[in-house]
Amino acid sequence: MDENPIRLEASNSWQAPTFDGSLQLEIRTLRFFMLFLLLHSVMVSLKQRGLLGPILTSRPTFVANNIHCATVGSLAAYLLWKNFNNPEKTTEDYALWHQVGIPVTLAYFLADIVWYCIPQHYSPFSLSRKWDVFMICHHMIMIICHYPAGSVAGAAYCSFKQGALWSLELSCLGYLCELTNPLMNYRWWLLQTLDKHRVDFMIVQLLLAASFVARVFLLSGLAFFYVLPVYPSVTGKMNTFLYYSCIAGHLIILLLSCYWLKVLLKGGLSNVLYFKPPKKKMKAYSFRSDMEGDHSKENLKKE
Repeated sequence: MDENPIRLEASNSWQAPTFDGSLQLEIRTLRFFMLFLLLHSVMVSLKQRGLLGPILTSRPTFVANNIHCATVGSLAAYLLWKNFNNPEKTTEDYALWHQVGIPVTLAYFLADIVWYCIPQHYSPFSLSRKWDVFMICHHMIMIICHYPAGSVAGAAYCSFKQGALWSLELSCLGYLCELTNPLMNYRWWLLQTLDKHRVDFMIVQLLLAASFVARVFLLSGLAFFYVLPVYPSVTGKMNTFLYYSCIAGHLIILLLSCYWLKVLLKGGLSNVLYFKPPKKKMKAYSFRSDMEGDHSKENLKKE
């Protein structure tokens, strides 16, 4: 028997994780995807039995979202804090990122597309009545841009001669943006439970606005001071395509973040600093209405 298995040669960074001689990324992603769908099914089942209460009934995906953002955001921050300034760092120091971080985030974004972004007519798991184009755009860009970081081979392929570490750290730096989500989720919870203004609501609003401003600066810095300077190292048609895809991905997420910040600040400073009872009835959760803060527990109703 031939002791050297045949390995296909990758021609781009998206093939590299698949042709690296291991299916660990795909297997881990599938496992986490099934776990997210199982969690979603449990939450929907509890909702149908009336065991979630009126608040979580309007948003059964709340728990999964918190698990995702807390896992990948904190893991990225931890790995960067531990290794970024270490002169002797290697790709092994970021092993947890392609073993846990990338599989979890790929699985979550795929699951969120299935249960939130696609209407019920097209997905048996979906809780939405219409398409969420902005979130589909966000999720697909994140999947396409970060999938190569799921293996050292993929990270090396899209590093533009900077080495796999460059790509892995770029991926981790980008995922610091997920640290805005716990604040956004706590704000959503306060909007559902408050009857009148409270100091912690103002603090969360200010922190959330500041985190989105930081997110805009972070993405701008990554695009113009981390990715743009490596352009002289880009050679060949495929590398050129990869490079412009990387730039485009950062700029699109940057524009989406600017748009969401604009929505968050809608109504001016008084809307940010003080709790105001919403005017519209909440039929179902949507990311835009969450950013606008247009919810109230009195107006929650089961789907």
